[in-house]
Amino acid sequence: MFRSLLWKEWREQRWKAAFGAVVLGAFAAIGLKTRILPDGGVIALSFLLSTLLFPVFIGIGLVPAEREERTLPYLLRIPARSWVPLGCKLLIGALVLLLPVLSVCLVYALFGWNREVESWMILYAGPICWGISLEILIWFLAFGMKRKRQDSAAIVSVLLLMAWLLIFVVFGALQTIEGWSWLKWIVAMLPLGYSMFTDIRFDIINPWMFAVLHGTVLILVCGWMFRQFTTARSERS
Repeated sequence: MFRSLLWKEWREQRWKAAFGAVVLGAFAAIGLKTRILPDGGVIALSFLLSTLLFPVFIGIGLVPAEREERTLPYLLRIPARSWVPLGCKLLIGALVLLLPVLSVCLVYALFGWNREVESWMILYAGPICWGISLEILIWFLAFGMKRKRQDSAAIVSVLLLMAWLLIFVVFGALQTIEGWSWLKWIVAMLPLGYSMFTDIRFDIINPWMFAVLHGTVLILVCGWMFRQFTTARSERS
């Protein structure tokens, strides 16, 4: 049953994996060949698009698409534990998010290997961006789980992303002002909180405290997501 569900999800999502790999791979190849931007800028922009935008594109096709096409009740009737269908969707979503990142890394290996940026930095950044994109996908799924249409789920995801960016911008502007340092704890809860360790303007918190806070919030979001899916099963009954 598990393998059947995985195959079902892969058949439905594989075109998105191919689309993402081709689009981002072509974008990186054109940027590296034309040299419009430095190699690091081209790869960073490619990873940024993959990390922030593709989770929206993929997330709306996992659960909201099932609701819109009215196939979710049939999926929930299978004789399996409540978490299995959603777990399969997450596994395939993670794979679909990984392929565009691999495509960008492959293009860099072909056209810009050790040219302006050391290769290990690209190979190091790729998995990190993939992990962040997977975390963003989990958040988008959790907040869009109850949406009955893909467009409304996409709107929820975009609004959530805009709220994160707004918090991040406000944090960058106010965190140096006395009395506003507490904002760093809010940023640390979000998927974009990893950027605190790359921007020298920010007052970085202890990595262990960041890991505990960030991990706790992520576990709570995952639990809420699976709880909502379990509730959908009971509603079907």
